Amino acid sequence: IGSITGILSGADLSNIAMGLWGYNSALASMAVGTFFVNSRETIALSAFGAASSAALFGAMQPVFGMHGVPCLTLPFCTVASMCFLLEGQVPGLVLAKEPHSPEKNT
Repeated sequence: IGSITGILSGADLSNIAMGLWGYNSALASMAVGTFFVNSRETIALSAFGAASSAALFGAMQPVFGMHGVPCLTLPFCTVASMCFLLEGQVPGLVLAKEPHSPEKNT
């Protein structure tokens, strides 16, 4: 999802091929799968979080680049925190009692 977001944003293909656009997206998607019980809402949030973190990476990269520093996982941390705060706000989105792996969350 992050790579597709990068392509649609017109990002440099070499940056996409190096995984810069997909890394934060993968982390955000895994965080949602780890902390929430599996449901349609969780899948939708996972996809939205992945796309959002790629978009945020695209917005942060030039700003941080002007100062010669990478934005690292700041897009992931921001999006994952916002996803976590959605618990109780979206019907059907339930935090796992004992976060583990998506297969074990009930």
